[in-house]
Amino acid sequence: MSAENIGFCVQDYLQQSFSRYANCVALKSGEAEVSYKQLNTQSQLLANLLIELSSDGKNKMVSCFFKSQVNYLVALLACMKARCIFVPFNSQLSYDENMARNRQLPILCCLHDDVCLRDQSSCCYYDLLTADLSSEVDEYYVPYDCDDPVYVYFTSGTSANPKAILGRNGSLAHFIEWETSEFKLSCNVKVLQLMSPVFDPYLRDVLVPLCVGGEIVFLDQPIQNTHDVLRLLADHSISLIHITPSYMNLLLRASKSRKKIFESMSFIFFAGERLSATTANESISFFPNAKVINLYGPTETTLAKAFYVVHSPVACIEWIPIGAPIRDSMIYVMGDSKLCEENEIGELCIETQHASFGYYNEQAVSAQRFRASPFRHGYILYHTGDMGYYDHNEQLHYVGRMDRQTKIAGVMTSFPLLENLIMEYSNVDECVVCEIEAIGLVAYYTSELVVDVSSIRSDIIQHIGKHAVIKHFIKLSSFPLNVNGKKNTQILSLISFFEQWRSK
Repeated sequence: MSAENIGFCVQDYLQQSFSRYANCVALKSGEAEVSYKQLNTQSQLLANLLIELSSDGKNKMVSCFFKSQVNYLVALLACMKARCIFVPFNSQLSYDENMARNRQLPILCCLHDDVCLRDQSSCCYYDLLTADLSSEVDEYYVPYDCDDPVYVYFTSGTSANPKAILGRNGSLAHFIEWETSEFKLSCNVKVLQLMSPVFDPYLRDVLVPLCVGGEIVFLDQPIQNTHDVLRLLADHSISLIHITPSYMNLLLRASKSRKKIFESMSFIFFAGERLSATTANESISFFPNAKVINLYGPTETTLAKAFYVVHSPVACIEWIPIGAPIRDSMIYVMGDSKLCEENEIGELCIETQHASFGYYNEQAVSAQRFRASPFRHGYILYHTGDMGYYDHNEQLHYVGRMDRQTKIAGVMTSFPLLENLIMEYSNVDECVVCEIEAIGLVAYYTSELVVDVSSIRSDIIQHIGKHAVIKHFIKLSSFPLNVNGKKNTQILSLISFFEQWRSK
């Protein structure tokens, strides 16, 4: 895969891999091992069913509701072949809950394993690991192009009303080509699939290795079981992972008890949250041969649009930069419709031709966030709602969300600013500040050392003001995580969670 292939679709890369690596292992799950030929055959069988069901037109949405992570992959590949749109449902929710969340989506059919679906006239059952892998079928792709919609993913952050985002084929292919060529990934790559299929980073986990002939190892235990994850890293000589900083911190804590050094790891791609220098340095210590890369990019602009390579243990800074834009993209820091100066914090705005199609069935919101770029004709400027700045080395830094602010005594107060201050002037490792109704500001933190809360409060008063005093500091053994591996700020903001930990 090379720069000359820009403009290819995801299907082009998949066809090359299925042909070139037919007899190589594509995936492993528990004791099961599936070759590229078998994966191609089984996804084609499912694609043929989808083609029959969508005979009245292309780009039909296919909802996928599985307990098995592997089956989501087969469904994704089948949708690619049939020119359908992949819509993964959350297997941790009931079918009715999923339908309520996806009520604006015109669903063609549901693929399922052992759930009974009601009021569905077009349903089919599929399970790769129990299917007859010896079946033969001719490979066939419904004609496709780069402007095809290929998936629907929902925003994952803190919003109680996630928005559906319609992904574009060419934009997804652009990221895959960028990551594989930038880091010279080849058929030797082995990826441990950590991300939930219902969040878009899953596409990085599975499509990056498949498009270069690599191997995917699927978890056979829940992601919360860190010791099993470490076992898989070692047993399968995993060379690449995409991971959130919060989940890496759990692995590092488990690694310390095992005193295990993972020499096979070549690439660690961080994304989804701010990456602290502490987490980056500890990762380098436990994975001494790994290149550590910090990625940045919201779901709306397709997987990632900025990156920073950590070349050695970092000193003198608290947070790792998000670096520079990837090829064919630009990121501006803006305030009041003007470009910000060096070190001036503003909104991060991403200029690209490789964004998603925007929010499905929410044209007004899309028009507000996706605007024509005033800097380059034909480019989209996406207003992220994230805050950041460029430093004197032209490196981009992410600070936090614009919506993580609140007015206290009439003064706008930033939660990320408070978190930074707490971590800078104390022994705190990680920190999340929330405003809880009837309680006020609460700081949750983790630390292996004694923390002087009185000193932290004095520092906050000195640097920010008396209005921002934090009422309670709650020490956690670890932060609760979402299924996408991020800190679960929704739970942290609940009074029930606060009272539970306050009583300990």
